Amino acid sequence: MNPMGISTGTGSVAYSTIGPGCRQYMITCNEKNPPNGKAVVIGANEAAISLTPPTPGEKMATLICNDMGQIEGRTDTNAPVIVTSAYCSVAN
Repeated sequence: MNPMGISTGTGSVAYSTIGPGCRQYMITCNEKNPPNGKAVVIGANEAAISLTPPTPGEKMATLICNDMGQIEGRTDTNAPVIVTSAYCSVAN
């Protein structure tokens, strides 16, 4: 836990092949157990880039390969972002 009351959450990544050399990744971040009614978010690139809204409950994000062969997702404001890593955060 850091001083801001946020800790690393648990989650999973599943993938499927959607074309030659192209994968789709489904990221899931779990709610605290027992649920505490606080925010859960999927972040990207070890930065403050949200792939989901910071609200209570389990979160899911889908990443796909783009025309350049990069893994691309959408931020919580629907802006495109190249994703090199993802993480789960939960409020304490």
